[in-house]
Amino acid sequence: KFRTVNGDVSGFDLIADIQSNRIYVLDVGHQTFAEIRFPAVAADAESGPIPVDFQITVDDSAPPILNFATHHYAIYEDSNLMRELWTTEELDLGFDFMQALDGLERAFEKISQAEDHDEFSLIFRRVRGVHLKDIWFYPYGRDVTQAVKVERMKFRGEEFQPPKNYVKRTFKDLVASDASEDTPETPGGGP
Repeated sequence: KFRTVNGDVSGFDLIADIQSNRIYVLDVGHQTFAEIRFPAVAADAESGPIPVDFQITVDDSAPPILNFATHHYAIYEDSNLMRELWTTEELDLGFDFMQALDGLERAFEKISQAEDHDEFSLIFRRVRGVHLKDIWFYPYGRDVTQAVKVERMKFRGEEFQPPKNYVKRTFKDLVASDASEDTPETPGGGP
């Protein structure tokens, strides 16, 4: 099980339970949540040819991050660098981190609008270890996520459930209500 807090890139918090193949997407601002179920990981998750327009390189001699040995992955699409990852296999999280990410990916591929989602998925399954640093490159700039501290803590089971006062909605409704707030109002109350 794992949980993001204070919003991930989408603006929602996530609770993932890999053993039960489910993810809760929480909209903290509206106190609502959606449940997404996903199929079990395929045994041949790493199989399949790498698509022609993607390339991945790995450097096993990358400098350590937080005193953990790292692998540096560079992922290219059409020869353009689109993502860099630094991962470590020295952290024991008590669950398979890549399996957890695969579960997230499969849950969200149902709603993905990206045409290259399946191709990128085949590339990403080649990455191993816990992400310590992640850089996405975009035409407008880049997004960087980096671990600044690794700490083992104990959590209560209810911390991996949606809060009892949250209202369950469909994922489509959850995203639609969040998107409607991004639409500016015009005089007269209409969008």
